Amino acid sequence: GVFFSGYGSHDPIAVQPYVNAVGKFMKSLPFPPSVVDLGCGDFNVGKQLRPYCGQYVACDVVPALIQRNKDKYASAQVDFRCIDIIEDDLPDGDIVFLRQVLQHLGNAQILRVVQKLYRYKFLVLTEHVPTNPDFRPNQDKATGAKIRLPQGSGVVLTEPPFLLRAKSESVVCTM
Repeated sequence: GVFFSGYGSHDPIAVQPYVNAVGKFMKSLPFPPSVVDLGCGDFNVGKQLRPYCGQYVACDVVPALIQRNKDKYASAQVDFRCIDIIEDDLPDGDIVFLRQVLQHLGNAQILRVVQKLYRYKFLVLTEHVPTNPDFRPNQDKATGAKIRLPQGSGVVLTEPPFLLRAKSESVVCTM
């Protein structure tokens, strides 16, 4: 019954710079954007970004977690949905948040997700990548809790095999 999305979603040293940077970006838009949060987890980060948004759809693959979020955040005006981002159609929105989700997937699954991201005007992507600038991106791995860092790799969607075509790209926060 207890859900915890990890220290990257709870440690203020990691969360506050992210919330500040993404909040500043959303406030710069001419209207409060509709947001689709893919992999909302325990919603600790999402609840802090909610004030900057219009419609907010928060998605995760774990049914019990979605029900917990519906109960806990009933007054937040968030549409919590149980969605498998690989298999299911994704909700409409202006911005998609994809925060520390892809690092848990194999490359074939990531490719399926990438094709669905073009429907959004903005992608706010967060992934762990090695601090060494010469790391090898996108080394494949089995789907699961482990991430690519121990392999000296990380997910970079603009690199092969994903080759996400972005009109522009900017880094809003690094740690």
